[in-house]
Amino acid sequence: FYDKAANRGEVTISFNTQGLAFPATELAILDDSGKLSKPLGGLDTQFYRAQEVGDFVTYALPIEDEGDYAVSVIATTFSSYGTYQVSIDGSDLGEPVDAYTRELGVGSLKVKLGTLHLRAGTHRLRLTIVGHNAASENYYIGLHSIVLKPVQEQGTKEND
Repeated sequence: FYDKAANRGEVTISFNTQGLAFPATELAILDDSGKLSKPLGGLDTQFYRAQEVGDFVTYALPIEDEGDYAVSVIATTFSSYGTYQVSIDGSDLGEPVDAYTRELGVGSLKVKLGTLHLRAGTHRLRLTIVGHNAASENYYIGLHSIVLKPVQEQGTKEND
């Protein structure tokens, strides 16, 4: 657009079509198996230094509106990352997430975990190590975010 003095201006509009995105670095940690947990500076990723099968970290997941949500996890991947099961309030969601890749992939892995009915309030999002890729050097976790998409917003497309 241009104003009266012929100065040019621009307006940028962005839309979040993923649903409710919860950055992992902003989620409160409720409990864990006692290993180091820290945000990875500049990578928008919450790191957990899991060291063996059974290690876990649990985050508070605040839900404002009760409803059915399609749940996805967005993970950072790397050569030292493990395979973990995601659960909410003790219910496992989808298949375990294998976060191994040879190169660092910040927020590069999006895994759809299924649909879940959630009441308003705080829920327990837990990531539990169940193993690691044979090529992985360790069991670490790099969580970028969790995405909850209200089911009524999904439409009919398979690739939403």
